[in-house]
Amino acid sequence: MALQMASLGSSYAAGPGLPKGSNYAQIVSKQLNANLADLSVSGSTLLTITSQISKIPNNATIVTITSGGNDLGYVGGLNADSAGNPPKGPLITEEQLVGRFDDAIAKVLDVVPDAKVYLVEYLTVFGPDVKAETTEVPFNATRVAYHQEIAAILQRATERAAEGKAQIKVVHVAYESQNNGLDSAQPWVNGAVGSSTNGAAWHPNAHGMRAVADMVYTSITEAPVKVKL
Repeated sequence: MALQMASLGSSYAAGPGLPKGSNYAQIVSKQLNANLADLSVSGSTLLTITSQISKIPNNATIVTITSGGNDLGYVGGLNADSAGNPPKGPLITEEQLVGRFDDAIAKVLDVVPDAKVYLVEYLTVFGPDVKAETTEVPFNATRVAYHQEIAAILQRATERAAEGKAQIKVVHVAYESQNNGLDSAQPWVNGAVGSSTNGAAWHPNAHGMRAVADMVYTSITEAPVKVKL
């Protein structure tokens, strides 16, 4: 019997602007020869993810979650800044975000108590190579630093949510992609200019989504997952 996976989260899981069947969970499920319930929805938050959780197959033994950015207003803030309407701060605090992660994880484990849950971080957008006030980054360095801090809050909250939980594992995408941000030799994300075939603005491109898939696959295969009969 094949493994059963479920993918939860927002656009960094869903892959807007990428060809059908090419988000990280879809790639990994093929690599594992697993069945996949791709429940990810662009624009969702850790509060609205409840509707995704309720649809997890009860035989799922692998659950991936990429979420939290919309709770903070991360991509929404990037879009607003690009339009000349810079946000003043995150929509919620880091502590509140950790609490939302904790609640979502608990609800997942209520549905599939024996599942391994992988918290898959967001790709780095602004790494050390970024250049401000360009077509891809149409705001100044101060605003870049602001968005880097939002990303840091998201990364910290994701990692804190896994602390002390044996069934929860973080896939450290943010760290592993820090040298593949905008203006690097091989960016894994788009800036303010998106594509209908290679990722939306401020979202993973095909290279980035494939890189995330590789990280997730490695994390899963490091610890064998049992098939639930």
